[in-house]
Amino acid sequence: MTVAIIGGFGLQSFLPPEQFLPTYGFSPAHLDDGRAITLITALFVHGSWAHALMNAAGALAFGTPVARYYGAKATGALAFLLFYLVCGALANLGYGLVHAGDPHLLVGASGAVAGLMAAAARMIAGKGVPGPYLSPPRGGHDRRMGCGEPADRRGRLRPRRRGDAGGLGGASLWICRRPGAGDPLRLAITSGCSRLICQQS
Repeated sequence: MTVAIIGGFGLQSFLPPEQFLPTYGFSPAHLDDGRAITLITALFVHGSWAHALMNAAGALAFGTPVARYYGAKATGALAFLLFYLVCGALANLGYGLVHAGDPHLLVGASGAVAGLMAAAARMIAGKGVPGPYLSPPRGGHDRRMGCGEPADRRGRLRPRRRGDAGGLGGASLWICRRPGAGDPLRLAITSGCSRLICQQS
């Protein structure tokens, strides 16, 4: 995922933003147009090198324990990829439902990374396997970290408004509690629409 994020933005940087952002970026208005595929494609489009590198670092840091849980076989890699995509798609969907009809574009993998963050937190609580849903806090975090970058159709980042949500808080719902990488019935699926809430301070 880290390579895909960095490589994807590297390719993106050679193209005029107006060529691909309206096609691949997500906007709540796209849901009304039946363009649900942008829930996924927006995960591979970023607003700047800083945005892409931050998400790549987050995917590497928090994705590693989750990937180890699923295992190195092809089925484990596929399970991890599906988990990542479901996290990001639900994050964008949550944003779309909160901001129904908004034409502004949202780009970035922050929702997927926040899902990995929530999953990694459960791994810490469970010492390598999914731990309890509620566990004692193990340290603070910056709620502004990992927020998606809102962009206009020309690729310019737009200023945040107070209370402008990049989506809903990251909370992970794991359907099955038993460890196991290959069995699809044991896949962990994130429900939290994992974009962290951003507010202008």
